[in-house]
Amino acid sequence: MSEIPQANDSAPPFEAVDQEGITVSLADFAGRWLALYFYPRDDTPGCTVEAQEFTALDAEFAALECVARSTFLIAPDGTVARAWPNVRAKGHAAKVLAELEAQRG
Repeated sequence: MSEIPQANDSAPPFEAVDQEGITVSLADFAGRWLALYFYPRDDTPGCTVEAQEFTALDAEFAALECVARSTFLIAPDGTVARAWPNVRAKGHAAKVLAELEAQRG
């Protein structure tokens, strides 16, 4: 198992299938902010809360050019600006949004 990325590390390249079945990669977001979060299991209360909170803040994230249980805020240069390992779902999306606002100045 590889080490979990930390702030100022280069984000590792990845490919994943999105909710619409389209394969996306880190390279697709080059030059833009990307909020990428992970959770341990589908259909659990914490994962559901986190997903709902990110969905509820979708317009705010979109206004900052950011795509929406570990979360990584990846800077436009491909480095990890902030890492949140082992997060609690409730209120987490708002913390990520606040960090993105602070990072963008």
